[in-house]
Amino acid sequence: MATIKELKANGAPRFKVPGKEAIYDAFDQFLAENFLGETVEAIPAAPANGGEFAPQAVALYAIANTAKGNAGLWKAGTGTSSKNWDLSFLQGILNQFSTLPASTRGKTVSEIKEQLEDFASKKFAKNPANARNGLLHLCNPNIYPAIYSFADKLAICKEHARLLEDFKLSNRWDSGLLKLKVFRKDGYIAIQTDEQLCWIFDKLSVMHKIEDEEFDEFMKNYFTAPKKSTAKKK
Repeated sequence: MATIKELKANGAPRFKVPGKEAIYDAFDQFLAENFLGETVEAIPAAPANGGEFAPQAVALYAIANTAKGNAGLWKAGTGTSSKNWDLSFLQGILNQFSTLPASTRGKTVSEIKEQLEDFASKKFAKNPANARNGLLHLCNPNIYPAIYSFADKLAICKEHARLLEDFKLSNRWDSGLLKLKVFRKDGYIAIQTDEQLCWIFDKLSVMHKIEDEEFDEFMKNYFTAPKKSTAKKK
C-alpha cells in the first residue's frame, strides 16, 4: 500500500481508502443507475411506524457496510433504532433528490456527488444517523474521512487537540455545513469536526517519518478513536 507521501504526490483524496476501489465504484454505479437520465424513478419518503424501506435505501446502506460480509469501509450499527435512523436518513435524502426537476439535477456522477454532499450536510439535521458520515465520505473522500460514528470523529479531534491550537475556520465552508447539528438527548451540538480532521491530517502528513507511513497504518495510529477507559469500581 502506498505511503501518505506517495498518495499526496499522486493527488489522491485525503481519506480515500486504497484497495477499496470496488466500493467507490459500486457507489458511482448506484448513482448512475438511479439518477442519470431525463427520467428518474421517484423514491418514496421514509416510512413511518415500522414500514418497509425502499430497496434503493437498503442497497445504499449495504454498499460499504461490513455487516453484509463484504470487506467494507465500516460496520454500521446493528441495533434496530440505529439501523432505522440510518435507513430513514438515507431514504429521506434519496426521496428529495429523486424528485428534483431534471433541469436542476446533475448530469454526471461527479455533479450528482456534489449535490448529494450538499443535501447530506444540510438536510434532516435532527436525525442522528451515522449514515450521514458514510454518505459524505463516499461523495467527497477528500474532505470527509471514512469514519461512520460522529462520536469517533469528536474523540479523534480531542485526542489531537494540540494540533488544533492554531486552527482557524477557512473561508470555503458555507453556513449550511457549519450549522450541521447532531441530535442528542441533551440538545444539539455544532462543531466544524470535518474541517478539524482535515487540519489534523494535513499537519500529521508533513511530519518527519509520519508521511512515510502506509495509509492503513497512518489511519490506525492517528485516526482511530481512543478506546473508552472503564473506571474500576471501588
